[in-house]
Amino acid sequence: MQFVINASLEPFGCALIQDGAVVDISLWDDFRKVGEASWEFLDQHKDIWSEIDHIGGVSGPGGFSNLRVAGVILNALSLRLDLPVHQVRADRVVSHLLDGQGIEAPFLLNSFGDAVFEVQGDRLIRLSIEEVKEKYGEKEVCVDFLPQAKRQNFSNIISLDTKALYPALGEVLKHSESQNTFIPDYEYPAVQQ
Repeated sequence: MQFVINASLEPFGCALIQDGAVVDISLWDDFRKVGEASWEFLDQHKDIWSEIDHIGGVSGPGGFSNLRVAGVILNALSLRLDLPVHQVRADRVVSHLLDGQGIEAPFLLNSFGDAVFEVQGDRLIRLSIEEVKEKYGEKEVCVDFLPQAKRQNFSNIISLDTKALYPALGEVLKHSESQNTFIPDYEYPAVQQ
């Protein structure tokens, strides 16, 4: 069974996943709740911790504090369960979702302030909403994981099934390399390299 944390893409949450299906999930809108909500979720399921054989999470981009808290939880669980940690950047999860739905479209990830990240291969380029509109015009762009305030800036939106986010996260994490510790990809400098 997998335990995964997502403190990067909305809806934020943590889940237990078995054979590609969500066993249980806790979702929240406020990014500041990652610690409290994740520990409560783990406490509710402490009787099945022995069944967890894979842990991981979304490493960013995202807020400094919430990614650090997610990292602390995963690293503590790694020590407690004697398991390596797996991590994946948000754009890889979204790419997996798009591929699974046969959609070939540019997509945007959330960034702080008025900007967004445009995904260009392995690079994330920070652009203002105006720059994105100039570049893509009326072309459809996947912006489903942006906050509502930013999504309303676009007239043509490709929507993704957000219920598929956590199974996709579990699938991508299964194929990621393990490591000793979870290392967040903050907005600066990691995603700019």
